[in-house]
Amino acid sequence: GLSLPVADVASGKETARLNTLLYTEALQFGLSRLTEGLDLDVGFAFAHPVGRLSLGIGAGYLLKGSYDRTSQRGDLVGYNQGDELSVSAGVGFRSMVTNLRGKILYLHFGDDTIDANQFKSGDEVSFLASATFRFELLNVTLFLSDTIKAQSDARQEGITINNPFRNRLQGGVSLAYPLLRELLTFKTQASMKRFFDDDGAVDAQVASFDGGFQLLLMRHLTLDVFANLINGEMDAGEKEISGFSFGLTGRYGF
Repeated sequence: GLSLPVADVASGKETARLNTLLYTEALQFGLSRLTEGLDLDVGFAFAHPVGRLSLGIGAGYLLKGSYDRTSQRGDLVGYNQGDELSVSAGVGFRSMVTNLRGKILYLHFGDDTIDANQFKSGDEVSFLASATFRFELLNVTLFLSDTIKAQSDARQEGITINNPFRNRLQGGVSLAYPLLRELLTFKTQASMKRFFDDDGAVDAQVASFDGGFQLLLMRHLTLDVFANLINGEMDAGEKEISGFSFGLTGRYGF
């Protein structure tokens, strides 16, 4: 994956915190930041069936480019985010009416650098679980994830480091219903995500509501059309967050 933000904006602390909320699955597309800087993401995944079980592993590396941004004092400083290394393992179980999935994800953050000063964001471990139930044509999925973050270095220059939130908890439900002999599938999802600060208090929370259709154009080609509405707050309720997005995604499987 390759990301090239194009907004020529010297972002401050509030913009960085909003970027983090949007990037952590509040929206359906990857948005690590709004300002300039080139990112390169590479990775692999491998899965193997064992009876009704499926076992999988994966790893990835996110190379983050440097860019200029505004500190809390109003100074323009050079900011180089630390690269990210990810390792994951998962298991799935499939029966006639139920599909169970579990995953563990480890994220290691490299040192962030502001001019000549270095500091580090704490590593993360995430646990994700989901259960899908099939009722004739209707598929209902329940999902829950919990992220535990290690202690980070003190923030410097008034700039938020990689993922400033301490721990995160998310849960939700999604529905899928096939139409027109499975050529068209209706999908909807509702979720709530909470972000915690170093003291364990809720620092931000975002509710997300999605709806859309998946169109099977041919055997290996699908088209997803979706809309997403978010509403929430950050800084312990002092600031409100709201937004709407519309997306169109094409997928081709080999």
